Amino acid sequence: MKSCLNKSRDMSKEDSKRKIMTALPYFDLTPEKYLDTLTEFEIYFDHLIKKIERSIIDKNNSKAISVVSLIRGMAEDLSLEYTAIQCNLFEKLNKNKMVEDVLEILEQIIEVTKKELCDIRDNLEK
Repeated sequence: MKSCLNKSRDMSKEDSKRKIMTALPYFDLTPEKYLDTLTEFEIYFDHLIKKIERSIIDKNNSKAISVVSLIRGMAEDLSLEYTAIQCNLFEKLNKNKMVEDVLEILEQIIEVTKKELCDIRDNLEK
């Protein structure tokens, strides 16, 4: 049986970007809608952190504790990006650069989170 980690390694960077771009059509977003989208991601990762924290209380899994810290750091990076764009909203209207920045952040968050959550699942199943 192929592990979850191997499946995630099979997906290339281009596949990841294409899937993100398909799901999140940033090129069509106004700066205001772009900020709303970033806010939705902040809310999503906050929810994810809380969900993992609840499972830690149940399982007391040290691996999960490190993942929460990692995801919290990634979510803070996303929040900093959101703040930087918000502060410079009317000066920084080059949406293509904004797209590249957010895709890079999201790709990191998704890949690391997927890998770490697969590790947790594998550890909990043992």
